[in-house]
Amino acid sequence: MYALPHHMDIMESTNQAMGLCTPSLNGPVCLVKGGVWTLEENVKPLAFTSSALPTVEAIAPLAMALNTDIHFTLPDYFMRGAGDTYFSGKMLAKLGRIILIAEELTRIAKQDSTLEVVQACQNAVLPSEKEIQDATSRLKAGVEIWLNGTAEAKFVYDSMWGGLVNCGCWFNGETQSCDNKLDSDCPAFVDPGLNFGNGYYNDHHFHYGYHIYAAAVAAKLDNDWGRANFQHVLLYVRDIANPSPQDKYFPVFRQKDWYLGSSWASGIAMLYLNGRNQESSSEAIAAYEGVGLFGSVMERIFRTDQDAANHKVAKLVSDTGHLLTSTEIRAADRYWHVYGDKHRVYPKQYKAKVVGMLWNTMAQFQTWFGPAPYLAYGIQLLPLTTVSERRDSLEWCTELYHDFAKSCESDSICEEQGWSTLQYAVLATIGHVNLALNKTRQIPPSAFTSAGGNGHSLSNTLYYISTRPSVHPFPITPPLPPATCVVPTCTKSALSTRLPDGSTCGDQISLLLSQNNPDACHRVARKHPLCRPCDPQTQSACPPCSPAICQELNQCSVDTSPYLCTDGPNRGGCSVTWWDPQICSSCCEVKRGCADDAPGNCGCPRTCHLSAKAGAYACGDRMEWLMETWGKSPVDACRQVAEEYPGECGGCNPDQCLEVVERCPPCDKDICAGGLNLCPPSDPFLCTEGASRGGCASHPWSTNCGSCCQIRDGCAD
Repeated sequence: MYALPHHMDIMESTNQAMGLCTPSLNGPVCLVKGGVWTLEENVKPLAFTSSALPTVEAIAPLAMALNTDIHFTLPDYFMRGAGDTYFSGKMLAKLGRIILIAEELTRIAKQDSTLEVVQACQNAVLPSEKEIQDATSRLKAGVEIWLNGTAEAKFVYDSMWGGLVNCGCWFNGETQSCDNKLDSDCPAFVDPGLNFGNGYYNDHHFHYGYHIYAAAVAAKLDNDWGRANFQHVLLYVRDIANPSPQDKYFPVFRQKDWYLGSSWASGIAMLYLNGRNQESSSEAIAAYEGVGLFGSVMERIFRTDQDAANHKVAKLVSDTGHLLTSTEIRAADRYWHVYGDKHRVYPKQYKAKVVGMLWNTMAQFQTWFGPAPYLAYGIQLLPLTTVSERRDSLEWCTELYHDFAKSCESDSICEEQGWSTLQYAVLATIGHVNLALNKTRQIPPSAFTSAGGNGHSLSNTLYYISTRPSVHPFPITPPLPPATCVVPTCTKSALSTRLPDGSTCGDQISLLLSQNNPDACHRVARKHPLCRPCDPQTQSACPPCSPAICQELNQCSVDTSPYLCTDGPNRGGCSVTWWDPQICSSCCEVKRGCADDAPGNCGCPRTCHLSAKAGAYACGDRMEWLMETWGKSPVDACRQVAEEYPGECGGCNPDQCLEVVERCPPCDKDICAGGLNLCPPSDPFLCTEGASRGGCASHPWSTNCGSCCQIRDGCAD
């Protein structure tokens, strides 16, 4: 039999793969020998709240949000059982999570601990016990109305297909009630689009999963309510997740495809050429999470009651919900979440990081309600519950964030309709908790009542964000350019060197390159010694040219051919790359502004050789040292070195070389005393004609000046 990728991930070694594989929509399917497979699924316990405490920084804004959200009330028509079962379920689950978070912070505040978060909760103004009880009463009433037979849009049992279906509601916007003509009128049976096709078995697990989750919270907070409504809530469970072949009223696992590992949302309303489909893998996961939590709560209650019969049923519900949740997560991670070269099952031509809708024969980057990318991402990320941490792997979140953020931030509707809450949840998951908290606090309150955001609350979003595991922050700027340094020692291994902050040399270089910094490699190497193998200025075969060399020999363009040959057959030549040692024995790299601090050729281009050795150092190097260390002017530095080393550097004395007298003779009195002369003593050579007329230089002009003269002491007397 052929095994899918998620089968192979957990198949025990006793099942022998035959090595015969063929492509499929869901990745390679491979033949496995034998008629029985053993798959080991790691089923983890479900919980109502996070195992982590909120961050200290989140307590104050979270408490403020709770004091508002604890008064959340469903629209009156939903409290009468009018309208649809999907949005009513989302809002009931939303209220349930608000109550759970208020209870959790109250519990933390009662602890005898010196932890900062405990003290922050103790100092915060949290909802009162009465406010929590009132919210719980609204929750119980909102769940009950759909199950006790008094709803305007009643549930009925369908004996043909064996299911719990809602009659539907011809909703009147003016009267805020159903216009169903008779008590037995079920418009959902004649309109496949009404209530999202609930009457035709569309999306049952999405709808009922929210109601089951809300019932689990209600039963947890009020055990008597749980006992009284156990059998009623089981109708939801039996419809979408019935584990018992002995149940003659409901089919076994209506939604679940055990071979694919995931569920199908489409019912019997319409036959599509692409087969069955499921849009929101995350809502399927949340539905089974609700089943598992409800079973766990009722199992504990009946164990305390020593009610063996109901305890057995509740345990089966709990076990079923836990298994369905784990398998649904595994399938979603394989077939809806697209990331990692080794993990992805779709060809590289599929660029999106998520599947919006999965069909029998097609993976589609779209939703039923719109083509915007943020919708496809968002529908795979809601609701935000504790199981979301298992659902959304760090690797997937890091790969999808940029595309999700780009789509959301380019369209104001994303925030207006509440989809940005999910972007910020991912932002926190990839290590930017405080930034996500700040952004979430700026979401307009109306976003939490819109069609896309009415299942969210500010309290739940802040709580989820503030309980994310601590990870090294993933870069949230757009993808950076690849780190490249033209240095032989800057290998892939060198770029991958890990720095103390968790980033790599390549990360730091890429960041600077994205900011158009041409010296990225050198700057990073200077800041981080571990990155020195990537420093062009220490590893280059052509180190930076000295100012003296730039002034004397350089004719190279910094932008196109910056590598200057300083010795060998091609001395004075320029190259776009390092010189071959066979044609140039030494070279240097000309940097922008290289000659700015050079002593020039001291006004003596025919007699002054700055590269000439005067002991251990060149004449030009000695002049630069005097200028940098003692603050000498270029003229004074030339004069001093020429006097100290007359044999080697004597031709650089600006007072004696012929060029000074020939090119720039002493200025006459009229020029010295006229308005043209503004030269300081450090720059005594005045251009009197040409493009640089009126300019001053430290050495005689050779270009951009037709004639010049030298300002000498007493010239204007």
